Amino acid sequence: MKSFIAILLFACATSLCSAQSLAIAERAPKLKILKTLNIGKQEFIYMGFIHSSSQPCASSTPKIVQAISKIENISPLLFTREGSELCEKWLKELSVNKAQTHFLAHSIFKKYEVEYAPFGIILDHKRRVVWLGNPQILTKAKIEKIISKWSLQK
Repeated sequence: MKSFIAILLFACATSLCSAQSLAIAERAPKLKILKTLNIGKQEFIYMGFIHSSSQPCASSTPKIVQAISKIENISPLLFTREGSELCEKWLKELSVNKAQTHFLAHSIFKKYEVEYAPFGIILDHKRRVVWLGNPQILTKAKIEKIISKWSLQK
């Protein structure tokens, strides 16, 4: 019985590990949209995967976008599977005022293997993943710490 439980735990652990293909310091999948965006020559990009009716997204995303707007070398990009007509008011306001929001981004969710929102990724100018995870833990200070650590590793 103990060996069965051990095998079951091992199978579960390996399936969880293989579900996420992104890794810190590895290049993220190419996106044509990143080349066409008007983000200037930013050194970093924050990619937020969200759903506007999700309470965790609604509470964390505006705070992150606000924090990023105070940091010089990073731009926020938001991706949602929703159409603009279905989004909540807070997301529409962010997309007009502060963050570039891409609606109906099913293919980007799929390419980055994002299944749950909120999820965030910070990429450097070479498309390397410098941070990924639940964006609810991000603050301006944490973002600056991540950026400064990776700026030294050019």
